[in-house]
Amino acid sequence: MAMASNSVRFRGMTRCLAAVALAGLLAVPGTAQEPSAGVDAVPCALDCVLARLVATAGEMDGGDIYDPLGAAAATFADVAIAQAKGGRFEQALDTLTQLADLPLAEREEKHLCVTAYAGMAEALAAAGVDDAADDLFAQALALANSLDEPGGWIQAKIARALSRAQRVKAAQEILDGINRPEYRALVIGDLAVLLAKSAGVHAARNMLGAAFHAVAEDANSGQSTQVAAFSAIAKALVELGETDEARTLVSKIEAEYERVATTAALATALQAAGHPAAARKTLSLAVSLADAVAEDYHRARAIFAVVEGGEVFGHQLPGDFPRRNRGMATPAETLRLKAMVEALDASSGRFARVAVAGALTKAGAETAALELAAGMADACARAEALANIVAAQAAAGNIQGARKTIARIEPAAPGRLRGCGDYDNALEAIVAAHAGRGEFDAAFAVLPEFQLAESRFGALMAIAEAMARHDGPH
Repeated sequence: MAMASNSVRFRGMTRCLAAVALAGLLAVPGTAQEPSAGVDAVPCALDCVLARLVATAGEMDGGDIYDPLGAAAATFADVAIAQAKGGRFEQALDTLTQLADLPLAEREEKHLCVTAYAGMAEALAAAGVDDAADDLFAQALALANSLDEPGGWIQAKIARALSRAQRVKAAQEILDGINRPEYRALVIGDLAVLLAKSAGVHAARNMLGAAFHAVAEDANSGQSTQVAAFSAIAKALVELGETDEARTLVSKIEAEYERVATTAALATALQAAGHPAAARKTLSLAVSLADAVAEDYHRARAIFAVVEGGEVFGHQLPGDFPRRNRGMATPAETLRLKAMVEALDASSGRFARVAVAGALTKAGAETAALELAAGMADACARAEALANIVAAQAAAGNIQGARKTIARIEPAAPGRLRGCGDYDNALEAIVAAHAGRGEFDAAFAVLPEFQLAESRFGALMAIAEAMARHDGPH
């Protein structure tokens, strides 16, 4: 058995390294520094942070929801892509070498390598290294096809990267082999904007309309994939200047939750495209649609989708906290949302209350946010809402305010784990905020405060990815 396992590992390493070699990159071996107990506060290079991340994964048990080592490996892939996008291809190859060295199942490793190849190929294309980019795209597709995944979701990931790299013909060829409407729609959303330059806006709009109806008629797609597909189509129409068509299509979505979530995503797209008045009007519609949902739990999910700008509710994994609060609700709308969640049954709406507390803070209504948290009957729910307030404060750069709020968490839910574990979640948000601004010494200084490996794991993820983006210490 040991020989068979080693054989799989060797083949996995060869797959990752051979593909990058085809891209014409030069291997520069790196030696990861081993983490030592009690030195988390000491700043160290990126390789050292990645080693700490793997060591922390070994302390965790993901149960049947996720594999901690796989989550760590996904960070290696993200780091490699960020390094490549920064033009640091030798460092990206070193990170990919370390990824190939992790003891992952072959299928999981293939998935991560596809992600890394596609992202690095996109970076090579942006840098004008066309032959290398095309070689790496081809390797990504060959590896994806070897997985024999149903529906074509992983091929869609490559096709979208090809679209962003302006390789329209190659993306179209992959699209032809994708049979699930919701995955096709994601690719078509990207391609239609490019094809409008040659085929015209009318043809692109028809292409998007056909994709929309195909998704709507597919009874086999789940809520999250449908919302993602509808949102991609709406965003593409906004980019084409077809905002009325986007509104018309979204209004035709029959399922109430999907309609709310996609309307919220449309508001976010309008804001990003520079249409603030239309975005506010669309968001107000999303709030009204959410308020019209009859059953409390489904209304809570709809409110969550509004706050998160169309994001769907699902399991959180390490590194997913805090909520991103990516919606753009105004102070008036957030106060309306506050009234809506306060009217929900407590057992149904906890996650929506937590999300609205963050939205209130982001909109500048911190007093209302703290009031909402204080009014939650369950101690752990209060702690979770306070942690999301901290996250919104930290993301806005208000570290002093975040520290004041974090002091409220433990008294809100005393016990062996500070604030039901949400004290650590709030610390994770502060680390992420420091790291996102390149304040790595400050980020490292927070690490000794963690009790939970899961939150320290998320904090290390944030530091590693920020180092790769900022070209931090290596």
